[in-house]
Amino acid sequence: TKCPHLTLHPNTIYVQSSPDFFCDVNVLAEELLSRPTKQRGVKLIHLVRNPFKMAISNYKYHSQDPLPEGENWMKRTNPCAVIDKSAAVYAQLVMKTLTTTPGAYRLMEYDDFPIIQSMCHRLYNNNNQQFFHGPGFYMHLLNLPPTEGLILATTYLLLGHGGDILRMANNIIKLRQLQLLEQKIIHLRQHSSLRQFRKSEESKKRKVQVLTMSMDHFILHPKAATIQFLDYISSKDDDHDGGVRLSSQEKEEIATRYEQMYYEKVTAGDEHITSLLSKNSDEEDSTVVMSESSMKLETSLRENVIFGRILGNIENLVEESLRGVHNWY
Repeated sequence: TKCPHLTLHPNTIYVQSSPDFFCDVNVLAEELLSRPTKQRGVKLIHLVRNPFKMAISNYKYHSQDPLPEGENWMKRTNPCAVIDKSAAVYAQLVMKTLTTTPGAYRLMEYDDFPIIQSMCHRLYNNNNQQFFHGPGFYMHLLNLPPTEGLILATTYLLLGHGGDILRMANNIIKLRQLQLLEQKIIHLRQHSSLRQFRKSEESKKRKVQVLTMSMDHFILHPKAATIQFLDYISSKDDDHDGGVRLSSQEKEEIATRYEQMYYEKVTAGDEHITSLLSKNSDEEDSTVVMSESSMKLETSLRENVIFGRILGNIENLVEESLRGVHNWY
């Protein structure tokens, strides 16, 4: 229920997988700007993804036969039992952020939680007896029609362990709140006549910078996305000294190597990639496109009364964040 405890050091890149920014924004600021980063500040890269594509990727990955290594928990898990325990927790953690932010449109309603729980039970319990190989989340995803399997998987992705989609929406808003908090403090220092706020020029510089990047951009345009990432971490501006120094040639070489590695995985049939995407058959056109089956699944999810609305709202949030537009705040 708290923000992760972070011990950050200058000129170091940290990878934080699915961080929980469920704490008050003032606590988050303290965690990010505690010593030794207090004087130099931090640069954050927040990787986000279109929630519809995230849901389809999650379903296709976990419904593969054979089940990917490390995912055996799915064979013994009743997803609805997990959701029954965690739904109230997620409602408490995220709904204040998602519904009461000043000026925000409501991403979802409290009434959506029991509806999603009932959707899970309907799909899981009504079909449990017909799978003679035994119960379990995995057997259901393997045997249900794809559109129903997608709905079942998405109920768990939204409200089960991890709650990845809701966490992503929460973190987008929290990071924006963090930036606005810092802007207010800087404004106060610049315009206040109070002695305690007359700080040096150093105190008026931004200590937190956030770049929101799309995982879908990395998937579809790996080289361009990598160069964007490298430009950001190596940039020098008035507020931050770039800790990493890379020439244009070095960035080009790194991005090219990453692109080659990525396409090799696509061609080899990497279980994390090819279930959702397919490489263009034209050898001269090095692009990755969404498969036809994935597009059909996305259409079915968008047409779902509950998920079409909730994921559609979160999709707008993600797109606005990527554009630097903040109509939700």
